[in-house]
Amino acid sequence: MSGRRSRLMILAVSVSVLVVDLATKAAALESGDVRLNPGVAFGMLASVPALADAVAGAMTVVVIALAWCWGRGPWAVLGWGLLVGGAIANALDRWLPPAGVVDWISVPWYPAYFNIADVAVRAGLLVLLVRSAAVILGEWRRPGTGLPGHDRALHADTPAP
Repeated sequence: MSGRRSRLMILAVSVSVLVVDLATKAAALESGDVRLNPGVAFGMLASVPALADAVAGAMTVVVIALAWCWGRGPWAVLGWGLLVGGAIANALDRWLPPAGVVDWISVPWYPAYFNIADVAVRAGLLVLLVRSAAVILGEWRRPGTGLPGHDRALHADTPAP
């Protein structure tokens, strides 16, 4: 997958996440069953919303830059697209009324309210983590790579050098 095509696909995934998140937040605001979080994860920095906004904005810029540089291949595109879309959606919440991230999903086994953007961020991180682990393990298992001395044990059918 070319760099240009990968970036367009990341954009498509990000916009999809953004549209779904904003639509569900609008519906939740109409129902009135929401929590506004002026802080970052789990309400941290809620007492200093300007700092929370600055941290979230900086992290969003970093995520976009990393996606631009490292977003190659279908799994990377999916992971970075989810991550960028969720980060932008929550950043927009901070700067548009009502000021604060709109959290509206509550499940009994999770300690905080959250939203679709939060799910997208976590899913994107999980995809990138699993893909990175698969790449690392793939390299580790390939003859001639990895830690000294383990190649012969993993590849017993390969003659020793």
